[in-house]
Amino acid sequence: MTTETKTPFRSMSINRMIAFLVAGGFLFLAIETRIEHHEVLGEKLAAYVPIIFSVLGFLIASLAALKWQQKWIRVLHIYLFFALAVGLGGMYFHNEDRLEGKGDKASEVKEDEDKETEKEKTPPILTPIAFAGLGVVGLLGTSRRWNAEVV
Repeated sequence: MTTETKTPFRSMSINRMIAFLVAGGFLFLAIETRIEHHEVLGEKLAAYVPIIFSVLGFLIASLAALKWQQKWIRVLHIYLFFALAVGLGGMYFHNEDRLEGKGDKASEVKEDEDKETEKEKTPPILTPIAFAGLGVVGLLGTSRRWNAEVV
């Protein structure tokens, strides 16, 4: 004779739990991006974009997961599509210098020496793609194809 206690997560669909996971992912990205961008926040206005985008994403995903109504799920889907664009845009900004032609070999050696003396921190190559990954996971996990239970 066992009595099962009904926890809030047991009554939720997997789709709704994925929306909570996406909200947590956006919160993590907001914190992580704020920490990593602290040096360039005063220099480049574009450094604020992923921080603001992550905070808004956290709010939208949280509302969608808590309310779990069709209109909030659709708003989350639209926002997750924008997450793909932010991820790809971030990839461009992080690799902008790498994509430009560097010229001759002598100038490359000179640039490498300058970077070593200044101890300039180069942005990570693939980090911004986390936004696109979060967008893909969220879109797949909350799509209609998987019969999300909606109130």
